[in-house]
Amino acid sequence: MDTDLTRPAISVIMPVYNCAAFVGDAVESILNQTFVDFELIIIDDCSSDNTLAIISGYNDKRIKLIRKSANSGYIVSLNIGIMAAAGEFLARMDGDDISHPERLEKQQNFLNANPDLLLCGTWYELLSSGEVVENPVHNDDIKIALLEYCALGHPTVMFRKSCLTANKLVYNQDFYPAEDYELWTRMILLGKIANIPESLLFYRTHQNQVSFKDQSLQINNSNLCRSRMICYPLTDLTPTDIQLSQVVAKNIYPRNHQYLVEIIAWLNKLAYVNESAAFYDKIKFYGYVEKKKRVFARAFYLHNTSYNVTVMRDFYRTANSFKKYFSIKERFKFALKCIIGLKTN
Repeated sequence: MDTDLTRPAISVIMPVYNCAAFVGDAVESILNQTFVDFELIIIDDCSSDNTLAIISGYNDKRIKLIRKSANSGYIVSLNIGIMAAAGEFLARMDGDDISHPERLEKQQNFLNANPDLLLCGTWYELLSSGEVVENPVHNDDIKIALLEYCALGHPTVMFRKSCLTANKLVYNQDFYPAEDYELWTRMILLGKIANIPESLLFYRTHQNQVSFKDQSLQINNSNLCRSRMICYPLTDLTPTDIQLSQVVAKNIYPRNHQYLVEIIAWLNKLAYVNESAAFYDKIKFYGYVEKKKRVFARAFYLHNTSYNVTVMRDFYRTANSFKKYFSIKERFKFALKCIIGLKTN
């Protein structure tokens, strides 16, 4: 292969910070790829261990080491890598994971064969257990999955730099440590994404990872991503739309029957609007809405209410809407609890 390393086909972006125990394996897994026309951009965030010494020990012109003058965090490193990248395709890599030898080759071939795709991830294997994480493969399925969780393994992705450049896309620091999730929620407005149904990365879990250290913040910012995505079929958002999208994203269970009815009505509106907007696959989105309605109805009537005759009356007044979410046995027990509650009070 005739390669021009001044302008490689792929730029691999790898931020590192104090990962001396693992960074050698990570670097070598990229240097030993079957596809060789790449640059490996390593951005060091002022490591205080032997990370820099290990990286400096590799004599390979494809490595471009950027040493930050101050510790400014992982997201700044990612954006520095994007700005420095010369490749047509950008591949993510972390300093504690291991890429399959054919990862870059297979992902580039996949994107070249599917020019309508902006991004592709892959399945990945957990080094701790050998379990393979099989995220949804096709665009419509990934969009629905993103309404509930981040359905792309961040260190597995490869995307077109032209998409980021044309749309001035970078990682958003306000969404740390769900910055990848937030970026995907913007990219799906611009085109299609996919996952290759093959494990092409070995993912390491340990206590120093961001997902362990800042878990509550990650949950909160992930919920913000979900609430944004829930509203995509809508135009001219109202304060009520925004508020209810957050309720649905966070599964905040209704405090009374009237609020439950309001949530159900809003979910029905979403499904109806999506029928014409068609942002999500109509059948798949209807399934998502029905799942949410079931969760809220069951949470209120089985776990989140005082059992009395008023609650029973409200339930059976809207039984046509709610009864399909409960078995006959559950409906009988619910009525019995309400009667007992009435007698108790």
